[in-house]
Amino acid sequence: NGGCGTDGFIDVIVDCVPPTCTIDLASTAGTTNQVLCLGLPIENIVYTTTGSATGATVTGLPTGLTSVYNANTFTISGTPTQTGTFNYTVTTVGCSVNASRNGTITIVAVPVTPTIVSNVPTCSADGTSTVSNYDIGVTYIFTPAGPSVGAGGLISGMVIGTSYTVLANNGSCSCSSSTPFVN
Repeated sequence: NGGCGTDGFIDVIVDCVPPTCTIDLASTAGTTNQVLCLGLPIENIVYTTTGSATGATVTGLPTGLTSVYNANTFTISGTPTQTGTFNYTVTTVGCSVNASRNGTITIVAVPVTPTIVSNVPTCSADGTSTVSNYDIGVTYIFTPAGPSVGAGGLISGMVIGTSYTVLANNGSCSCSSSTPFVN
């Protein structure tokens, strides 16, 4: 807006596009969402990073799991020591725009091993066996098959003289078998 012969200056600001990072699942599909029994290790969850990532962090993991970042590879591994559903987030570090990925790990409690109390037969009554720590929320599985557990834990359908073991299953996890018992 000056007259002839006037110098003008214009400031030019250049916005550079910052390098971005990516984080992608490198382990098999489905490892990001796992359901397992307490005491069992998870299947390792592995991510790879690109761009200017100098590391990765994770939040929301159950206790007992560890994470390691090495050479653009981030690995979650270990054996969880608590039950519950854990929604975790892995986020790159060192990027102008950090990338993140989410997953869920659900750890289910293992049912208690059934404790069997047997009553010996008398001259007037058959012997009986009962699951003394009966849990209505589990399914009881006998070896050999045949018997069942009723309300209160009373076992029926046993063959006299046959040795049985029983375990409890909550739909996801099974306990170890009981000690053998016979009526």
